[in-house]
Amino acid sequence: MKGWNVFLILIIILGVSPLLVLGVPSSKDAVTDTGFEILHPIYNTIAEDVDFDFHMHLINRTNGVPIHEDTSCYLDVYNQSGNPQGSYFDDTPDTGFDYEMLISASNISTSGEYNFVGHCNNSVDGGGFEFDIEVTVSGREFTTSSTWVYLFSILMCLVVSFLSLLLIIKRPITEDYLDDESMYKLKKRDEVKFYANLIGRKLWIVGSFGVYLSLLSGIALLSQLSYNLGIFELVSIFNIMVEVMAWGLIPFVIFWIIYLILFFVKSTKDALLYQYGKVRSMTG
Repeated sequence: MKGWNVFLILIIILGVSPLLVLGVPSSKDAVTDTGFEILHPIYNTIAEDVDFDFHMHLINRTNGVPIHEDTSCYLDVYNQSGNPQGSYFDDTPDTGFDYEMLISASNISTSGEYNFVGHCNNSVDGGGFEFDIEVTVSGREFTTSSTWVYLFSILMCLVVSFLSLLLIIKRPITEDYLDDESMYKLKKRDEVKFYANLIGRKLWIVGSFGVYLSLLSGIALLSQLSYNLGIFELVSIFNIMVEVMAWGLIPFVIFWIIYLILFFVKSTKDALLYQYGKVRSMTG
């Protein structure tokens, strides 16, 4: 039982192993000179070669009133080498106070750190802001620690596969057979132990499920890891494998459920028939 408990604990660890967590943008007060306070979300990372929608609000520092008329906003994007990638302009806020600029995917087409520099002004006041943003393949901040989390989870899949194979090896199909007399005696003595024994003799099915599910989980993790590393050729292959195995899981589960039901019915029937035959021989 100790080995079985370890097996269950590993499955639980595999299920709750943390993967990457997306950071949620939050607002901050941008550094300004005089006049305008410019508020915009903080974006830690964005995806490369994907259009990026940038938003900001303007506040009058003097009275705290939002600014939405007769004001123009400008934004310049620079890559990691300091080269300008694009310039953007907006003088008509959406939904009342929201200034919006759609950064073209062609201006953030490669991974690296980009610098956003902008300002807004009218004929009287103005203000500016500047911040750095990391552009990655997936739009996530993929660090060395994140890689180790993926590798640890994949290792857990391999461990579960190994333990599942042990269940299959230690409980081969040939051990499923119980003669009628043994089944009758066990059922007569304790029906709970009778069915527990039947389940125990089918642990190789649990092992087959363990192998299948751990392989499916491992391939799915490899697909995510490949995507975050930008190895898209492998992503396509792994995704196809995951899709095929996921659909294959449905008939796999249905087949073994039917198999187990028939096995329990037949085992119970054989035990009862043996009991009936014994009674007849005693009375005959």
